[in-house]
Amino acid sequence: MRRIVILAIVLGIAVVLPASGSSSPRTAKVVLRSMRHAALAQTSVHWGQNLFVVGKWHRRWISDVGTDSGYQVGILTSPVVGGKVREMLVDNTVYIKGNAAGLEDATDLSADQATPYEGQWISVPQDDELYPELSDGLTLRSIVDDETPYGPLKLVTRTVNGKLFLVVRARPEDGRYFAASLAAPAKGKPLPARYQERRGRHEWLLGSFTNWNEPITVTAPETSVPIATVRGD
Repeated sequence: MRRIVILAIVLGIAVVLPASGSSSPRTAKVVLRSMRHAALAQTSVHWGQNLFVVGKWHRRWISDVGTDSGYQVGILTSPVVGGKVREMLVDNTVYIKGNAAGLEDATDLSADQATPYEGQWISVPQDDELYPELSDGLTLRSIVDDETPYGPLKLVTRTVNGKLFLVVRARPEDGRYFAASLAAPAKGKPLPARYQERRGRHEWLLGSFTNWNEPITVTAPETSVPIATVRGD
């Protein structure tokens, strides 16, 4: 998954945790496939994602994305640094703007390269080496792909605020702590609602899908500086 940048304020999202009830791995695969199919049949989604490393830092993205365009804001908060960036994808070009710390974190620019361009839109074309990483998370498919559990699967159920959810859990065979789950309502369209992933003893990723199919409009900035100019290529 792409490196992400995030806010210090924690979203009030209900975490869907494992509960009783299970079925065969084959059934879990079918349910997961139906969740992906339902999600990819939509035109847009609002996505909020938080990554916590206890006692070290917190990253969060807030995104509104469609099939081929999107917009997101994120902030990195840690005891020693605070970075903020905005990104948008329009016509196969990523535009990014932020403070020096945010630009360094998101693009690997040096402080000397990033500082002069704080607060200015920087354009990254499709043929640039940074494009795959920066565009990941700016389209509906990339978010669905990133938040799809992989590995041995198990299907469980969970009731949250009186509503029944199907939860597909995965624990990859190659990691002790890596585990993920994707939840969707048990009735109606199985559109993903919550995602969580444990990446280590003290590292968690939490995400929420909302506002499926709400119209979004993303417009390229009037002016921007090519990333090649920023890097001094």
